[in-house]
This record gives sequence, C-alpha cells and structure tokens, in this order.
Amino acid sequence: MAGQALSAGPTSGRLALMPAAWHKMGSWASEKILPPRELLDEYARGYRLNHRAKSVALVEGRAAHLKRILGNLLPADLTEARLLDHIAKRQAEGASGRTINLELRVLSRALGSTWKALWPRLRKLEERRDAGRHGASSIEVCALVRDDQAGMVCLSGIEPAQAG
Repeated sequence: MAGQALSAGPTSGRLALMPAAWHKMGSWASEKILPPRELLDEYARGYRLNHRAKSVALVEGRAAHLKRILGNLLPADLTEARLLDHIAKRQAEGASGRTINLELRVLSRALGSTWKALWPRLRKLEERRDAGRHGASSIEVCALVRDDQAGMVCLSGIEPAQAG
C-alpha cells in the first residue's frame, strides 16, 4: 500500500541479528582467505597423505617457485594479468612451458578449482614433444644384442651401420 510507513514487524529481529552474523562470517572468511604461500603449504600437507613421494616432490618443487613469486598476494590478486607476469618471469629464468604449466596447475588445485574455471582466457604454454629424447644419439637408442651366428643384432630396428 502506497504511502504507508513500513512496520518494524517480524524483520526487525532478523536485522538485529545481522551484525552478529556478519561478524561470524567475517571471522570465517578471514580463516579461508589465505595468501598463496599458506594455501600451497596446506595443499602440500594434504597431498603428502595419499600420494607417492615422487609426486609430492613434484608438487613441492613447483610450489617453491609459486611461493617465491606470488606467495604474499591474496587469491583475488591472482588475475590472468598477474599470472602472465609470473609466466614471463619464469620464462626469463629459463623454465620450460611444461614446468610453468605444472606450476599453474598446482596453484589452481591449491585454490580448490581447475585452471579453466579460475583463468578461462589464460592458455597453457606449448610443451616440448621430444621430452626424454634430448641428446640421445641413434646408438644410445639402439639396443644391441650379441648373436653368435649373425654378429650384432639391433632390437630397435636400426642397424649399427645406420646409427650415427
């Protein structure tokens, strides 16, 4: 009804309780809004419980670089632009695309979401396709077996004469 004053009615009790609820929500939120340094430590602690030592070492190794560069920011400050700065710093240090992608994957998991959900326009870096083959010559790849009748036989399909 137009022109009538609003009564205090049943909503006044809820309004009186609001500051207390905001106070509780504020204390809860302050416990949950942690800088990436602490989020990564918490994630690594939980990760240690049900993963292999090699996987834990990978997470802790990637987290070390994240803590060093992004450690004191708030999660809200981890924008795509800020992460592009992180990528540029890591590339200047000589880190590969795969390493940087793993770092950002660890960060997104520590934040409790996926890379795509947190930074939808941030593309993954190109990763080398020849990983594990760097510096291996044909002779190193060729497994030779001694056969008394045929001499040396190559099991990989490359003959010793072709290698090198």
